[in-house]
Amino acid sequence: SNSSNVYFNNRLDSLIVDQDRNSILLSAEVLDNEDNLLSSNILYFSKIANLNLPVPNIKYNIEQSDNGFIISMATDKLAKNIFLSTEKIEGKFSDNYFDLLPNQNVEIEFVTTTHISMNEFKKNLKVVTIRDSY
Repeated sequence: SNSSNVYFNNRLDSLIVDQDRNSILLSAEVLDNEDNLLSSNILYFSKIANLNLPVPNIKYNIEQSDNGFIISMATDKLAKNIFLSTEKIEGKFSDNYFDLLPNQNVEIEFVTTTHISMNEFKKNLKVVTIRDSY
């Protein structure tokens, strides 16, 4: 059955004493008894427009799959709102417009019905973050 419980409750101002709200975040994860990740969320203490976002160095590796491509990604600094796109290739990303924390790895699948070479996919793939918009 579905239920919910409060496991932590504290005043925000007591958690972020002497901290710049525009420069911090809270990464929350819910694990089961065997340490399997059930849910995760990144919480910000300021509006996106006010965040002091670093310039991330996003590294990614691409492998071909049966349905398209797998993109493995990591970053050295917070990468806020990663947006993946391809200009001339029809397909769908398994996730998009997401945040990536340092030393966190993520795999995104790009599914397409069109046969495309690895080189063509690499040339067409664009990876941008909200930081690239200013």
